[in-house]
Amino acid sequence: MLLESLDRSCRAAQSAADLLRLSMDASAGQALVDIVDGMTELLRDLQADLAEPIGSVLAELVFAQERGDNLRVADLVEFALLPRLREVRRSL
Repeated sequence: MLLESLDRSCRAAQSAADLLRLSMDASAGQALVDIVDGMTELLRDLQADLAEPIGSVLAELVFAQERGDNLRVADLVEFALLPRLREVRRSL
């Protein structure tokens, strides 16, 4: 179940980053909702040392989204969140 959640989150994250870079904000918004939903489940199931870095990125991502900085959101998803998710997946 955890691996499935990680895989879904990775796919949603890559999709969101791609859509944001293409200025497809509405579609990216749905992908971001999928990310947050997946992260809620994932963070609950992970050890604190694995969950904390992901939580930090999510907090920064939400702050960038509130400012309307879609390129920053895309960068955070692609270059901060995805690598951390992949690292967690390798460690399981």
